Amino acid sequence: MKKINILGMANEDLFVRSDIPLTYRDSLPGSVTSRHGGVGRNIAETLGRLGVNPAFFSALSSRDIGKSIREHLESLNVTVHHAEAAKTSRYVAFLDDTGDLHIGVNDMKDVENALSVDYIESISDIIFMCDFLLLDANAAETVLGHVIAMAKDKGVPLLIDGTSKTKVRRLIPFLPDIHSLKLNMHEAEALLDRTLTDMNAVQGAAQKIQTMGPQHVYVTAGKDGAVHASEKNVSVMHPPMMDAAINTTGAGDAFLAGIAYALVNDLEPLPSAIALSSLTLMSEEAVNKALDEELFNNHLRSVNHANQD
Repeated sequence: MKKINILGMANEDLFVRSDIPLTYRDSLPGSVTSRHGGVGRNIAETLGRLGVNPAFFSALSSRDIGKSIREHLESLNVTVHHAEAAKTSRYVAFLDDTGDLHIGVNDMKDVENALSVDYIESISDIIFMCDFLLLDANAAETVLGHVIAMAKDKGVPLLIDGTSKTKVRRLIPFLPDIHSLKLNMHEAEALLDRTLTDMNAVQGAAQKIQTMGPQHVYVTAGKDGAVHASEKNVSVMHPPMMDAAINTTGAGDAFLAGIAYALVNDLEPLPSAIALSSLTLMSEEAVNKALDEELFNNHLRSVNHANQD
């Protein structure tokens, strides 16, 4: 099996979910739960549960929930390397009564300070020892640029998550250096500065972004599925029929994990990505705790069956 390394964020995720439809400037009944999260961490856990055994590079504090995050990943055979941060970052997600995300707030200043160019230099002998390097766009722009330049110099293909409408724009100067870029519709809109109204528009956007440099562009469109654009063609796949999503948080992370899993196992990326993201939609948490290779393979067959002509 090919080797994948991940450089990204690990958070304490706080989910604030209303029991009733949202009304603003009001006090609503609901629940608040705390879980391990972060784009990079979620992907590392997902791949660990699938037997990939990735290495995860991040910034954590050893004096708070960061210790628990590290130990949990290591229990799944994920090798963890981390810069010591003053405190582990926190992400607060405000969900409506259907589980859909309305706003998220990240507190990661201390982590951004720890995840520095100096730290990247200190681990350069191990972080680029891989077949693919996966990044989220949460690191500071100078750090992202440094990592991307070093990966290009060493010939390591990059898989990158757009992460947010704001942060994805940091990637514009580096688009030609990206092997696979995963975006949601909002991130694609931010890159192109236009609104995507239907799947035809999503296909056109993926095609346009691919001409800006990445070898492969993936754009997710919720229940309508996802688009893959390469120099050769544009393809669309849909998720299998399912009940309403329990929780949309983490589905995008699972999608990129599916691309990574497929690449290290010489599979077709788009079906694997849709299989993992739809499995995550069925879970209360950002990573489906029932996930293993058998569950994934069964669901992958369902995805392929749903997309037969």
